[in-house]
Parts: sequence; structure tokens; C-alpha cells
Amino acid sequence: MKFIFPLLLIALATSAQAIDYDKQYQRCLNKEKYINNGLIYECTERVNEQVKKAINSTYQKLQKKFGDDSYSKEKFDNAQKAWIAYRDAECDFAGHYIGSPMYAICPMEKNIDRLKEMQELLKN
Repeated sequence: MKFIFPLLLIALATSAQAIDYDKQYQRCLNKEKYINNGLIYECTERVNEQVKKAINSTYQKLQKKFGDDSYSKEKFDNAQKAWIAYRDAECDFAGHYIGSPMYAICPMEKNIDRLKEMQELLKN
């Protein structure tokens, strides 16, 4: 029971970025009276472009943080490549299984999650 409160604070702190992107996505969807697949694709692409830029920026910061530690750089690069392969395969499956909007929504959600992971790495 003693550990729940600190974990809750950590969860809230790390979800702040995702909440912001979620609000951006919802604002985009709310601009139109009716939601259709075209609007979903447009809104997810807008948000996803911002998230990708943040991922790239965080990636560069992590590379600088690793400095001359080529072992850490290599391990992180391998992990990032494996994560991209996972994201693409998972979202391809989700799109196939759930339907076409997931081809856009899934990568956006996975990218937001990855950004939070990378930001945590940067903090530590």
C-alpha cells in the first residue's frame, strides 16, 4: 500500500505528454460535425508528425547523453530498430483485425508511448 502513491505520481507525470497529444487529437476531431475515416487519418497524421519530431529530438539528446559510450549507442539503436519493427507489425495486425482507422490510430498511440519511454531514459 505504501508504494501505490509514489507509483501514481510517476504514472501521472509520465502521462502528461500523452494527455497533451490526446487533447490535440480530440480538438482536431471536434472541428468537424461528423467523424469519418478521412478525418481520423488527417487528425492522427497531424499529431503523429509532432510526436515523430519529438521522438527524433529525444533520440538525438539520448545519443549526446551516451557520449563516447559506443556500446550504449549500439544497444539503443538496436532496441529502436526492433521497436519500429514491432510497432509496424502490431499496427498492421490491428488495422487488419479491427479496421482501417487503426492503421492510423495505432502508430500514433505507439509513438506516443515510445516517446514517453525515451523521455524516461533521458531523465535517468
